[in-house]
Amino acid sequence: MTVQEIENKVWEQDGNRIIVRDRSSATVGKYVHRNTAQGRWRITESLNSRIGRLVKDREVVVLDGKGKMPNGRTLLKTIRQSYSGNGSFFNSPNVPNKSNYCWVLKSKRSIRWMSK
Repeated sequence: MTVQEIENKVWEQDGNRIIVRDRSSATVGKYVHRNTAQGRWRITESLNSRIGRLVKDREVVVLDGKGKMPNGRTLLKTIRQSYSGNGSFFNSPNVPNKSNYCWVLKSKRSIRWMSK
C-alpha cells in the first residue's frame, strides 16, 4: 500500500484526514481495519494503534476541517464534526476532489493541493 492509498483509506473508512510525510508513492504497511475508529478515541490513541506500525518512523499528522493540526488529545468525533459545514477547508470549492491530485505540506501550518 502506498502513502497516498493509506491516506485515502483512512479518510474513506475512518472519516479523518491524515497526512503521512513522505512521497505519495512510498510504500507502507497495509491498512486492514474494517471498523471505523471510535469517536471517543483521541488522535494520538488512534494514530498509535492503527497507523504507527504501518508507517514506521514517518511523521503523520491529522488535519481538522480548517486544514489545521489539532492537539493530539482532541477526540476523533470532534475532528469529524469539523469537516462538515461551509467553513470546512475540505468543502471549499478551491480544493479539487480528484484522484489525480495529492496533498503537499508546504510547512508545518500550510497545505495545498498539487497535481501528481
